[in-house]
Amino acid sequence: MIKIQSKDYYTTHSIQVTSKHLQRDVQLDFYVPESRESLGLLLMNDGQDAEKLHLKRELERFYNLHPKCAPLTVAIHAADRLHEYGTLYSADYLNRGKGAALYHKFIIGELLPRVYEQFEITSDKSRRAVMGFSMGALSAFDLVYQNPDTFGLAGCFSGSFWWRKKAFFRSFDERRDRIVHRMVKKKGFRKGLRFWFMAGTKEELEDRNNNGIIDVIDDQLDLIAQLICTGYKPYYDIHYLEIENGEHNQQTWNLGIQNFLLWGFAKKRTTSYLLKK
Repeated sequence: MIKIQSKDYYTTHSIQVTSKHLQRDVQLDFYVPESRESLGLLLMNDGQDAEKLHLKRELERFYNLHPKCAPLTVAIHAADRLHEYGTLYSADYLNRGKGAALYHKFIIGELLPRVYEQFEITSDKSRRAVMGFSMGALSAFDLVYQNPDTFGLAGCFSGSFWWRKKAFFRSFDERRDRIVHRMVKKKGFRKGLRFWFMAGTKEELEDRNNNGIIDVIDDQLDLIAQLICTGYKPYYDIHYLEIENGEHNQQTWNLGIQNFLLWGFAKKRTTSYLLKK
């Protein structure tokens, strides 16, 4: 059953589709802007959290500022996050993320054809994005990086870039064993991609290398450094937002959504890099 409600610039409706790849029903929440010509596209992992993230409110705010840039947004509800969210490159040391390839097939082979059939989506891949939170951010990065002809922008809120091949207590070497960092180092530069990162200063207490920086920030900064080493340009291709006193929750992530939309989809990008909660 489709539920429809309208408010201001965006209309929302929800459907369920049966995925042959994921072998489950997937709920999709569509946020359709009033202006529908040559739409940008934003896919959001962890779509079940859209209400807690106040996603519609943030989309409305962005539309009010940049109506011609407002993207069609599809919030994809998750099921087994530890199975479906991961990287094509490798599962982690506990075999988590082993279903990432199936999730990629669902997105590329099932979801996108449906979206393209129903909406006039731009051919400009710089306006086609995936965003996610924590594990969902890991998946968002991987979807964009592994599909550079389809997407051009990844929005990574508190990404789980600790994703690793070894447990910390088994001769773990962060230069070698963090999966995403190793993947980027091995596969290198992929033309036309941009990456937006966010982290909060109070997301955790863990500091495995004792350098005074919590791991969620450290892992993202190291990934940014690796991206720069492969040829991506700071400011132009990479944006990092740090939320002072930000925690690992939807309240903090909400604070970054508008920044992501402005940097990712507006014609004139924002340049703020630090927010206070």
